Amino acid sequence: MKDSYNIFNVLFDPDLMQKATKITEKFFFEGRERYFQNEIKTSKETYKCLKQYLDFLMRQVKKRMSQHSKYSLIYYFRRILSNMLQTYDNTEWKQEEIKTFKTELLWFVWFSNRITLAAIKYGRSSLDDLQNFSFKHKGFSEYIELNQLTSKYSVDLHVTLSLMWEWDKIRYCMKRLARGGKFIWRNRNKFEFDIIMEPNIKNLVNIFDTRVNSTDNLLNIQGSWAPMITSFEFPLPSSRGIYKPLHIWPKAFSINSGALSYYLPIVLTLLPNISNQGSDLGWRDPTTNQLIPSPSWIFHWYRLDFILPRIELFRGVIKKYLEFSGRTNYEPEDLILTLSAITQYSINAGLNNDKCWYQIFSYGYSIWNDPYELLKHKVLPEYRNLKKISLGKTSSKGDWESLKSVIEDIKWNEIQYKNLNILRYSPINLILPIDKNIWLIDWSLMLHVILDLTKSYGRIFGTVAILKGFELERTLSEYFKSNFQTLGISLWWLGQGAKNKIRFHAGGVRDIDIGIIVDDHLLILEVKAYSGRWDLYLNPDPNMLKKRWEKKIKPAINQVDTLSERLSIEIEGKNFKIPCDVRWVVPIVCSPFVEWIPSYNQKWWLYKNIPRVCTPDEIFEIIEQIKKGNSPNYKLPVARTS
Repeated sequence: MKDSYNIFNVLFDPDLMQKATKITEKFFFEGRERYFQNEIKTSKETYKCLKQYLDFLMRQVKKRMSQHSKYSLIYYFRRILSNMLQTYDNTEWKQEEIKTFKTELLWFVWFSNRITLAAIKYGRSSLDDLQNFSFKHKGFSEYIELNQLTSKYSVDLHVTLSLMWEWDKIRYCMKRLARGGKFIWRNRNKFEFDIIMEPNIKNLVNIFDTRVNSTDNLLNIQGSWAPMITSFEFPLPSSRGIYKPLHIWPKAFSINSGALSYYLPIVLTLLPNISNQGSDLGWRDPTTNQLIPSPSWIFHWYRLDFILPRIELFRGVIKKYLEFSGRTNYEPEDLILTLSAITQYSINAGLNNDKCWYQIFSYGYSIWNDPYELLKHKVLPEYRNLKKISLGKTSSKGDWESLKSVIEDIKWNEIQYKNLNILRYSPINLILPIDKNIWLIDWSLMLHVILDLTKSYGRIFGTVAILKGFELERTLSEYFKSNFQTLGISLWWLGQGAKNKIRFHAGGVRDIDIGIIVDDHLLILEVKAYSGRWDLYLNPDPNMLKKRWEKKIKPAINQVDTLSERLSIEIEGKNFKIPCDVRWVVPIVCSPFVEWIPSYNQKWWLYKNIPRVCTPDEIFEIIEQIKKGNSPNYKLPVARTS
């Protein structure tokens, strides 16, 4: 056996793997035997045992991390690397990639980027331990020497990775236990156990998931409710189809690039497919008719005709975020069109190249050689075509500069590596330059690049957070002011400013953000833009949802209710009057977030699928329903003396 190994020898040498596996199993059995030897009767006892076992694993990991600098680096990449150890099984294809793409360096750069994906996927609570370890990245050259490890360290690296993998699984078990899971032994003699979810947890999920009514959505297809809500998906996925999930082998998906124009391409997004592990779902390979297990990703075609209107609606919010965050101050639609053009080119290339499909659909990335040539001659035409289809704008000389400015903003560079902040999940970039002429496109981060643009909706900091609510109210007011004739509504009140408050004859001054009249209904909109952690949507916890409901959402509804009740009684004040033909006052909270409503009580719902705290898109749906003669379920009658 050679005395030194490159990183691929370390990861895939079968002799080293076998030796490391025996050492690791010894640790697993020792720890489990020590902490699970007694009969466990309560969840509290189970949690305590899991915590002790977790601490035991971490002590072993830290011991090895102090022995070699490589382990400290690997600590950050443990989830991604563990997945690779599981899924890489095509040696011939792998060796070809090694020779072609300088894989050792490619892996390192890819891992650096996907720290962010791991943070988003597992939630902030899984990252507390990272705060004790420094992470420095001054560029590639500093870590070039890490591709050489002695055989002793190679075995230890395997052991360390396996311990980290086990540590992650136990953390996941603890999360499931905290959400109402039940501890069971699978094999007492080998100390193999699992945490299963009890039926009442499924009922709780259903209560919090009342806004999903379609049978053709991610929840029903995949059985996974956590990653389906994003800032763009309002209203929630319905028969109109904001995305199109793919669950088939690419060759069986007999569709050419022209047919995809129906969905107006098209941001290819990969979300963690945690629900299919161990199931019989998969892709059907038409050449062998074999069922191939589903990969660890769910694929979506995001429709531009759904995304772009939201970009327009929240242009002010997004532009301020770009300005204050120091990002290139391009137009938001330039980013969306660029992402879509990159995707469209990759799809076209993949339809004619099995290897491209294999990269994208099995491993979630694409490799580009001579990237700027590809951008200019392949991606730019797609960009201009999408611009014409989606925005009705013709090509211009500035298209190339717009495309390049976005590309530079979503490409990793030295400054962004230095500013990497794992707790804030920032920055998030799609393109990883391996060297001057080789780029890696990480499709798994596509959705999060878009979310990063719209961070104004949620977890933002500093000046932008202060301006967010005001900017959302201003944007909506401007939209109604510009489109009230098209919408068939009347403007009754637009707040915006300390002087623009309503004053009652009986005393009292109150703010009204927006008041619009639709037929005989007066809609009173209270605009709220509460911040929320990303894992509120990507990895929600029932307790977190309940707290948000009790502390923020419910008080906001009560606030607009109190104002609306007074308006329905005192229909005329010092500076306002409700028109004679208005019969109903409808109190509404408007938020950029899709909020969870934990009750079927009609008090919290305007329509079957639209709650009283709703998104701007749903405001337009409410207007449409009223115009059709469908009055909201919750409304207050206007008190008339005659």
